[in-house]
Amino acid sequence: MNFRKTYYRGYQSAVNFRPSFFRAKKPELIYGNGAIEQLPNVIRSCNLAKVIIVCSPTVGRLYLPNVIKILVNQGIKFEVFSEVESDPKPTTLDRIYQRYVKNACQGFVALGGGTVINATKAAAALVAHPTMNFSILEGNFKTLRPVPPIISIPTTGGTGYECLDISLISEEDTHQKIMIRNRNLISAYAILDPSLSLSLPPELTAAAGMYSLTRSIEAYLSWMGNSSEDLLLEEESICEIIINLERAFHNGSDIEASLQLMLAAYKSGIASNPSGFGNTQAISYALECVYGAPRGLACAIALPYVLIEYGSVVWRKLAHLAEITGIKYCGSDNELATAFINKLWDISRNIHIPSEYESIQERDFPKLSHLASSAVNPRCPVPVVFSKRQFEQVFRSMMK
Repeated sequence: MNFRKTYYRGYQSAVNFRPSFFRAKKPELIYGNGAIEQLPNVIRSCNLAKVIIVCSPTVGRLYLPNVIKILVNQGIKFEVFSEVESDPKPTTLDRIYQRYVKNACQGFVALGGGTVINATKAAAALVAHPTMNFSILEGNFKTLRPVPPIISIPTTGGTGYECLDISLISEEDTHQKIMIRNRNLISAYAILDPSLSLSLPPELTAAAGMYSLTRSIEAYLSWMGNSSEDLLLEEESICEIIINLERAFHNGSDIEASLQLMLAAYKSGIASNPSGFGNTQAISYALECVYGAPRGLACAIALPYVLIEYGSVVWRKLAHLAEITGIKYCGSDNELATAFINKLWDISRNIHIPSEYESIQERDFPKLSHLASSAVNPRCPVPVVFSKRQFEQVFRSMMK
């Protein structure tokens, strides 16, 4: 175990070292109620004669007509691909690429949640490397050519995928993920318009908010890679989600709460780029591969159990989060950290997230633990390198 941890930490120190000039770029941010009206100006600023709009059937039905109206009124040429499924496969991404090429498009507009933004980034990687397939592009820094500009318009209360330098693609048969990673995949622009999330079912608001909260907390607990700017963004993101998630869940017309959740997700995306996955996200990934679990829901259930399993290693940082969020100000680090974890339980209950995932079967523990471990190790600087037994302990806790 000691040799394994030493190897992982050495690998992480080498891979995650980034001089200040090499830090990932940020999408240009346009936000506010009605910000979608700025889309034609953004397209012009990117010098794009024609774009392809990528979305899911549901988003196509709810929001695409208004987007089309805005573009038509401004004389912007566009093509539409509105067939992104909930777990897009390589064949779907190839269809987006073919539609893009056939219609001589010059850039992408990703209209939707994290899945749509993810799919758009993968299709953009194909445009930049038309002779390669995803198995060749898989891994770090293989998409070396510039990809076409991507304009991301989140519609799920924000997931932060517009800021991330990765794209995750499901394999057809195994449902495991192929990861493509390069700073070229970060969106050129992010348009955050809270009016696009007001008609969402509350459960989607809950899942998106908890996913962003998980990513911010795990990035904050990372043992390396956090600059002072990252730490500030992570703290702001955590505070904003804790303050606004229940408001947005219980009042779908609360524009201000919805906007704050979108901005929090944007901040968490920027700040979590250096640290990558955490153990909670790895557990969510395993549950998604084996049972098809929604990622946000799985993260929300797993997060408190993972923080408890970390133990005293994270007490000091969790204690600070308890203080800056106003949860508790006095007490030992252990007491403050416990108060913070209890607050996460309270939020989950109040937004109707269960404390267990009933599909988990003990016979699947070996597969689940292997998938979770391979998702974070050796690259991601998690605060505690979980053993197989520790992953199994978290999965067991989630069964109760």
